[in-house]
Amino acid sequence: MRYAYICERCDEMFEMEFAEIDEPAPREAVCPKCEYPHAVKAFVVPDSSAGCTPGSGC
Repeated sequence: MRYAYICERCDEMFEMEFAEIDEPAPREAVCPKCEYPHAVKAFVVPDSSAGCTPGSGC
């Protein structure tokens, strides 16, 4: 599952993917831009292959 994180220090938003296992994704991650170790999990990134698409009739 893919999650979006946001860095409180530099306002960078980035995505990280985790395998769906028994453990939930971590609440915090290291920002790839400024390396601040406390970027917080913001939301689940929807799968781009799911949902309505042009011509799907929904």
